[in-house]
Amino acid sequence: MKSAFTALLVLAILLVVAWLPALWGTAPLPVTLTIDNIVLHTSVPVAIMLVVALLVLTFYLGRLTGWFLRLPGTLLHIRNRKAGQQLIDAYTAYLLEDLTEAQKRLNGFKPDNETHALLADMLRLRDNLDTATMPEKLEKHFAHPSTVVLAAWAGARAAAHQSQWDEVARITAIGREYAPQHLPLRVLQFKALTNLGDPQASTLLPLLKTDLGASNTKLIGQILQGPDATTVRPLLENRFVKDFELWLTTPSEDLPQ
Repeated sequence: MKSAFTALLVLAILLVVAWLPALWGTAPLPVTLTIDNIVLHTSVPVAIMLVVALLVLTFYLGRLTGWFLRLPGTLLHIRNRKAGQQLIDAYTAYLLEDLTEAQKRLNGFKPDNETHALLADMLRLRDNLDTATMPEKLEKHFAHPSTVVLAAWAGARAAAHQSQWDEVARITAIGREYAPQHLPLRVLQFKALTNLGDPQASTLLPLLKTDLGASNTKLIGQILQGPDATTVRPLLENRFVKDFELWLTTPSEDLPQ
């Protein structure tokens, strides 16, 4: 609307400018225009109109050219805004615990840049974590520092539910390179190494002392010494020891109390 009003105003000024010279006399004022080898004979009003028209045409041609140059950026901005809104809707549905709607939004989501793709991957990984399912393209997520910990947690949890303790040990080791203090990864790694009979499990035990307590940590340390330890036999009837042995067979990330 504003551009149309400006154009009409310019045309009105053009007519006025062309009309004013006619007030100077009854006869048109002659003007000769030479462009290269072309000679044009006209009057002052017509010449003024041609000059002003040329200026107006140049101005609007420049604006049209600028609009075409900005068009790709405008279309990209619209696409970014649409993709961003769809991603916001997916996160909103997830936070409202409407997992079906969140998954629906993600299934139809087409990322338009790396940031949106990364945020969508993180939301999918969170869904894998909640459902204890193995993430797709797990190794790809390990290659990105923003998704490696979440991917390791989701992958380790899924592997633990399948009692694949060798895979749990591998995945948690990758995740703890980036988040060594992450308690669930630490617990799952300790459980996997213990189930595999790996002596490195004893090196992780001191890191769990705060959550286990000193007495329970000592009991587990004695258990990790192996079935031939002289202190193990009296421990077999200990209630915590029984709970611990049962806990080892489960995918639980909560330490036994």
